[in-house]
Amino acid sequence: MFDPDIPADHVDLTGAMFRDQFNGLKALSDTVPAGPPGENGTSVTGAVIDGTNTLNPGEPATAQTSFKARISHTLFEDPYRLIRRDM
Repeated sequence: MFDPDIPADHVDLTGAMFRDQFNGLKALSDTVPAGPPGENGTSVTGAVIDGTNTLNPGEPATAQTSFKARISHTLFEDPYRLIRRDM
């Protein structure tokens, strides 16, 4: 089950923790009904990550996607977060 409070601040990060989160998100996305089919010949032929930006702590993370000439363009923005390893 997806838990938006994971990972908590100042905890060790584990693969199992992230697998659980990704599996929870997948389960949520599987419940969204499919939309109507698109027109023939309008499929996406490629994808590009246009960039990743670091935001100030406390700002919400964002992802923006646009489509140009059948290519998906995505920009990710994530807040800076200190991870302490001495705990």
